Amino acid sequence: MKKITIAFSFAALFLACNESSSKPEPVVSVPEVPAAPPKPVVPPEHESAAANMERSDCAACHKADAVMQGPSYTDIANKYAVKPDVEKLADRIISGGAGIWGEAKMTPHPALGKEDAVAMVKYILSFKK
Repeated sequence: MKKITIAFSFAALFLACNESSSKPEPVVSVPEVPAAPPKPVVPPEHESAAANMERSDCAACHKADAVMQGPSYTDIANKYAVKPDVEKLADRIISGGAGIWGEAKMTPHPALGKEDAVAMVKYILSFKK
């Protein structure tokens, strides 16, 4: 009788362990973190201008394809695509301005050299679509 009781106990234990292991594991959903947008590929002739723009405060008001406080680089490039006055646009970056793109004012950048501003304008004009 003792052997039968022990045998039934082991059988019950085996079945109990077997039942719990056959249940599927709960699936834990982890929210997907959006990937950082890829950095645009900068042509070699515009690398220094792109680097200057990253160091400057340009990104506070401008993006490549999105309007923020200021127009997008694509909008600027498309507006001046036909006959861009690179020198005049460079002067506008240095001295600031208002009224061309609405009421928002562009901050002046007097510490920026003319050559660097011209390079930035040429880079911005490369966004033309």
